[in-house]
Amino acid sequence: MIGEVISGRYRITARIGSGGAGEVYEAEDLELPRKAAIKLLAPIWGSNQQLRQRFLREAEALSLLDHPHICTIYKAGETDSGRLYIAMAHYDGEDLSARLAAGAMVIPEALSCAIAITDGMELAHRKGFLHRDLKPGNVLITEDGIVKILDFGLAKVPDRTQMTETGVTMGTLAYASPEQVRGEKLDARTDIYALGVLLYQMVTGTSPFAASSAVATLQMVMNHQPAAPRKLRSDIPRRLDQLILRCIEKTADQRPESMAVVQDELIEMLAEISPSTAARQRAGHVENSGIAAPPPRRRRRLIPSVGVAAAIALLLWLVGPPSFWFGPGQITSIGALVVPFSAEGSDEASALAAGVCLDVSGQLMRLSDLDAHRWVVPAGSSMAMAMENARSRYGVDAVLNGIVRANGGELTLTLNLHDVLQGGALATASWRLNGEEAPDLLAWLSEVLDIPLEAQDRARIEAPGSTFWPARRDYYLGLSALKQNDPALAVEPLAAAHTADQQFGAARLSLANALCLLGSEADQPRRVDQAESLLNAYPEPRALLGQHYAVLAETHKAHDDQAGAAHFYNLAINHNPANPDYRRKHGAIWMWQAAYASAEAVYLEAVDVNPGYYGAWEDLGFLYYLQGRNEDCIRNYSRVIELAPSYEGSYNLLGAAHYGLE
Repeated sequence: MIGEVISGRYRITARIGSGGAGEVYEAEDLELPRKAAIKLLAPIWGSNQQLRQRFLREAEALSLLDHPHICTIYKAGETDSGRLYIAMAHYDGEDLSARLAAGAMVIPEALSCAIAITDGMELAHRKGFLHRDLKPGNVLITEDGIVKILDFGLAKVPDRTQMTETGVTMGTLAYASPEQVRGEKLDARTDIYALGVLLYQMVTGTSPFAASSAVATLQMVMNHQPAAPRKLRSDIPRRLDQLILRCIEKTADQRPESMAVVQDELIEMLAEISPSTAARQRAGHVENSGIAAPPPRRRRRLIPSVGVAAAIALLLWLVGPPSFWFGPGQITSIGALVVPFSAEGSDEASALAAGVCLDVSGQLMRLSDLDAHRWVVPAGSSMAMAMENARSRYGVDAVLNGIVRANGGELTLTLNLHDVLQGGALATASWRLNGEEAPDLLAWLSEVLDIPLEAQDRARIEAPGSTFWPARRDYYLGLSALKQNDPALAVEPLAAAHTADQQFGAARLSLANALCLLGSEADQPRRVDQAESLLNAYPEPRALLGQHYAVLAETHKAHDDQAGAAHFYNLAINHNPANPDYRRKHGAIWMWQAAYASAEAVYLEAVDVNPGYYGAWEDLGFLYYLQGRNEDCIRNYSRVIELAPSYEGSYNLLGAAHYGLE
């Protein structure tokens, strides 16, 4: 795309990012001396006539929203290849979430920001538009301190990929009104609710619905009455405290009736605190809202939160013979649930626990490739449960968990396999993690699960790893960072693991994957070339061919070569047929190219191979939702809820599908 000219006017100069709805590029306006942001929509918008017409109609109407606090839309139309696009103003700055990362705002600053938001939202509501997704990530503070509201509902196809990422989903849920969660018809008061949550966070530094998991967040939105802001910060004016609580009332009728009402109260409060600033706000469309420029972005630490640790848990359900029995200390039928590993004593122990959990689950996933009757099911975000529920919900015979402990300079790993049917421990083992020799986890797993391994089987299952503990340690830290969706943080430890042991194939491929993810960012396209060089430098053994092809697929995606990506994902599936993620990504390529029949075929195959994996049913349900096949969508998402009742994303789409039938 770089260098291409859209509609004879906008020359693409850089890629900014991408999502489920499409890609965003920076562009040069060839007619006026300014930059633009071009949102190039996924092909599904052009192939579906109803979606296409809705997009063009709403884009035209939104372009008339001339307001200094709303992102300006220059133009919308179709490229020569038939893809829909939006040309918008390009702003330099950072979103409100970056500002809030530094802590709560001073009261005048928070009031000025909220007044700017209400000013823009009041006009939008008068023109008949709802935002529906007002949150810190959609409020930009420019380098000049001007507040801009972004992403006004155009191209609002729900991004199912984001919905599986716990942090993203939880962040959106925290600002969604109860009626929005229930899938009911919305009006302006749902945006007032989101503004109230924003205001609460701006003045207290914390969300009123902060929770350790997405499911807990959903429950708090529906049922929890948050503490009054003044209880968290005593200098908050009593009137502001009461206004915030009214805005976040569970019942829409109890909230302020309009953004204009909220704005008037905010300006009156600001006049009491800072009369000169309030006078500028009353003047109407001001150039500067009084917001300070955002601070420099801070580097995130490698510490998985409770929610992230839960999100990386993998459900392992290996189907064995029809009669179940246990021998002393081992099991003959294989059905085990891997729950999130825990940690004690240090941040490093937390990150290592996350990485070890992924490694153990990956080895067991490859183990299932040996037998067509065994298959693997990754879990959702909250799979830690009472032992007695594991059997009834998932049909498993055993639960595997682990803990990494830090005590002074010593690190230990303990794995426990629990008997679900009879209670008690089937097997327990501990390893010190401080020497040079890494623990042989696969040998222990094969022994306690009573799966004899021939030499050739072991070579196929065990991704060429490293027996050198320092290399394995860095690999685990890199895996943890990748599961936090932070490839920049993952590159350094993964590169260190590869340097420490250049035969460590799993570390090399994970490093290439991290480089590919970085390469999708506008300022780092060379990272994809680095990933390709890394892949081409080493012939991969059979055990890693599936992962090798999957990373090659990602490099082709980064170069916008969707056909090449589909080809390599197909090769990855052939080498690791039990890996569900390869099918999910393969199907997604077809889905976002509007090749619905091809996508459906891949997803149906995934359901057939892994019928107990909720993600396969979720993919099918989302595909049906995009096609307007609401009854099929409801059937699939109902199945998702049966398999993973704690996964909140399914409830969102299920409600949307029911609403579509009305």
